[in-house]
Amino acid sequence: RRTYCARRDRGWLSRLPRAPRAPLGDSGMAEQIEAYAFRALVAHLQERPQVQNIELMNLAGFCRNCLAKWFLRGAEELGSPLAGGYEDASARVYGMSTAEWKAKHQQKASAEQMALFEGSKQLHAEHGPSRPPVPPPLSDVCCSVATEVQLTGPGAPLAPSDFTITLGVLTASDRASAGLYADESGPEVVRVLEAFGQATGGWKVEVRQTAIVPDERAQISALLEKWSSPAPDGRPACALILTTGGTGCAPRDVTPEATRDVTEKLLPGITEAMLWSALSHEPHAMLSRAVAGIRAKTLIVNLPGRPKAVRENLAVLMPALRHALEQVSGEL
Repeated sequence: RRTYCARRDRGWLSRLPRAPRAPLGDSGMAEQIEAYAFRALVAHLQERPQVQNIELMNLAGFCRNCLAKWFLRGAEELGSPLAGGYEDASARVYGMSTAEWKAKHQQKASAEQMALFEGSKQLHAEHGPSRPPVPPPLSDVCCSVATEVQLTGPGAPLAPSDFTITLGVLTASDRASAGLYADESGPEVVRVLEAFGQATGGWKVEVRQTAIVPDERAQISALLEKWSSPAPDGRPACALILTTGGTGCAPRDVTPEATRDVTEKLLPGITEAMLWSALSHEPHAMLSRAVAGIRAKTLIVNLPGRPKAVRENLAVLMPALRHALEQVSGEL
């Protein structure tokens, strides 16, 4: 992550990686140009209040609040602390008080936005410590008071729940199975599901099975069948199986075929929703052949093989996931 630094040799920001700069001659002129770029960015955001902070966080990892925190921190680092503290810094970024901006422009976050936010936290901006600390009411959404975050749809629990997802994660990859690189997508699946469950109170995750296999149709389908087979009590080992990898057009991509081999019902709406969401920012998404379906009492969903795409697809799926699992299990 590249972060602007007002002084090369001072403070917390100076220890972050810096993008290489072309020589501009006078260092004072260089800082004026950087300040101009900052003012232009702030003006750009002030002219577009319809762009929500959570959208900025999900796409770029920073928002108006982050700019205000950097402004506050910069003032402290350079020995000119703001008399009005964080509220002063926020007003300079928002062009009005934070309370006024929220009353006029802030919209409630959807469940999908919250899911994507939770799944991308490791990419969010860092602000460093502040003296005095930036005060509430900022929640872990960074840009919203906690009570202003609205989860909607059948997947949004109304209250904390003891619902548990028994999960299987299957990574299909010739190279990962051969140890040529570490599997990152499988662990990302678990992390995102757990983060969303903790943030919403919607579920707990119990990882029952994980595996990394080569792109071999028979091996993939055999594990899907094993993990979804009912136990003597009628319940499968895994109520949810998420696969990663093997959904594209390469000759060795066979995960969708292996999934079709074992599923009894297909759920095209799941993959269509993920596809349409991905197409808004990734043209290559149209090459996905992922499928979703049901075997016995297990929901099986194909996800892409890249961690970023895993997060984005799960952000679409998770708001409806609990409702889907309750239906598949026969609990609804």
